[in-house]
Amino acid sequence: MLVGLYAAAEAAALISRLGLPPRESKRVLMSAPGASSMLDHCLPAALTGGEAASIATIGGLAQAQALIADLATRLDVPLRPLPAARGHTAALIRRGNAGHDVSRPARTYDHEAAA
Repeated sequence: MLVGLYAAAEAAALISRLGLPPRESKRVLMSAPGASSMLDHCLPAALTGGEAASIATIGGLAQAQALIADLATRLDVPLRPLPAARGHTAALIRRGNAGHDVSRPARTYDHEAAA
């Protein structure tokens, strides 16, 4: 879930900055080996700025990230992207987004990276 969510965020940022057509871009990405349910769910919301029907909340994502971090620490497995993802999720929660759908990070990712 974590990787798919931020893959969708990065894909949306590239599609937007390159001016590629969203519908065709999603079709191409979903036909590739990296296709996932998170990409399918988050990419349209990220590209349109709309609110996706919720499949999970940002608050729930934070809980999952904490469990993953704990497990990785106990097993001594370095998950290098996890601290950045957790920081982004925490910032969204601080701004009152805990109850929003997990597609919200994909919609805000590029704007926050540019700031």
